[in-house]
Amino acid sequence: MTGKAELRRWALAGAFLLPVVALYTAHYWNSLRMPGWVATGFIHNDMPLYVANAREYLDRPGLALGYSNAYSIDPANPRIYFQPQTLLFAAVWGATGADPGLLFLLWGLLAGLLCVRVAIALYEDLCGPEARWGLPVFLWGGGVFALAEVAERWWSGTSLIPEFRRDPSAGWWFLNLGRNLVFPTEAYYHFLSLGCILLLVRRRWAAAVAVLFLLSISHPFTGVQFGLITLAWLILERYGCRNADVPAGSLVGAGACLVLHLSYYLIFLPQFPEHASVMQQFQAPWLLRADAMWLAYTPVALLAAWQWRRWFDTPARRLLVVWLVVSFGLANHEWFIEPHQPTHFTRGYIWMPLFLLGAPTLIAIFQRIATRSRALAVALVLVWVSDNLVWFWVNSRQPTGVYVRADALAVLKILQQLPQPQNDWILFTNDSYLAFLSATYSGVRSWYSHYANTPYAHERYQERQAFFQHGRRPAILPRGRTVIVEAGPEDRPPAASPLARISPQMQQTGQYLIVFY
Repeated sequence: MTGKAELRRWALAGAFLLPVVALYTAHYWNSLRMPGWVATGFIHNDMPLYVANAREYLDRPGLALGYSNAYSIDPANPRIYFQPQTLLFAAVWGATGADPGLLFLLWGLLAGLLCVRVAIALYEDLCGPEARWGLPVFLWGGGVFALAEVAERWWSGTSLIPEFRRDPSAGWWFLNLGRNLVFPTEAYYHFLSLGCILLLVRRRWAAAVAVLFLLSISHPFTGVQFGLITLAWLILERYGCRNADVPAGSLVGAGACLVLHLSYYLIFLPQFPEHASVMQQFQAPWLLRADAMWLAYTPVALLAAWQWRRWFDTPARRLLVVWLVVSFGLANHEWFIEPHQPTHFTRGYIWMPLFLLGAPTLIAIFQRIATRSRALAVALVLVWVSDNLVWFWVNSRQPTGVYVRADALAVLKILQQLPQPQNDWILFTNDSYLAFLSATYSGVRSWYSHYANTPYAHERYQERQAFFQHGRRPAILPRGRTVIVEAGPEDRPPAASPLARISPQMQQTGQYLIVFY
């Protein structure tokens, strides 16, 4: 590949990333229409959590590879967690002192660029570099959620603007490839997972196992998903199809990755009581509904079904079939066992193999149409990407993501100025949002914040409610290193607050009353 051709592919990857840039631009732009609010750069409520994990490296004394749970009230809770991207983010953050939301965004754009470039390479390897018309569909194609809802609204005579009601979490579970680029973490995971598939297709066995290991230590769900995909396909090729190209070492390496992954998450971590409570809280039955599957996958499933006779023709196509079967089974594992967040296994990992299996049909259609009318071919591309076009438009025209009130920022600045080590301090507040952000913007630990990551969340929540509703203070609330913050109406008399029983010396910032206990 010539240097100019490679440069064009990188430029193309950057162009395909523009919808993500537009959404983040809208995130900041919309804050200008919200007096008293500040855009953080976090496009979704989950994002501050990843930065809070990185902050654990910066706030805990001493060097360590692992980090602890940022939402535990115990400043000495064990450093049992590790993801390489968290450690790298902490190192860059500590060296630059940059705004965490902006740094998270920049990391996402870099990961997104790498992910798109790998996706282009995988598409060209499987479909041919001349099959250009199908590339934007692979990267930004989706289902028919928007078209179906617009038709439904037109029929009922209501506003035609869709809300993606049937798309899980209004489209934020990302059932196709392109939308995952919105999340820096998902862009990174997809860069690794698509890279692993690409290396398997190119028969670069050692590199594929190395990337699989990196993916395994980067994310629990995607790690086990692609561990199973890789191992199952290698077994199928070596023993089922008698493919002599598959070395035994790659199979052993993939098996070792999967065993280590399962041992860490299912044997090692549950030994720690706080993690066991968090693990129990995360066992949520977030299911992929049947109507969502129909609307998300029918277009690509029809293309794949048309090609069914060719599904097992080559090792690459058999890899796509294994990818599809494993991902579909994991995303619907409630059919077999107790569900543990099945939708975590979607993320475009069902849509992509279906598309690639049916791509020859779509490419043939595009080639026939393009010879007659390029305008008609462009229109067909727009139909295929309409789900994502509409989703980005809907989420760009309204405030999307995490915005912080000016008075909440003032409280966070007070927390940032507490004596070191800040992770010895406890924030006790009835504002869960402030409590959640405190772990990101300061080292102060919150009594109750994130509904799932707070160890013993139900008990911590009940203790918080008992104080702010009935004045009953938790017996283990540490005196001398606790900040109690109550959110309420700005015009309420301070004497009416339960904080008045703690100290008459209350500090007020907007809607917040603050007492140092």
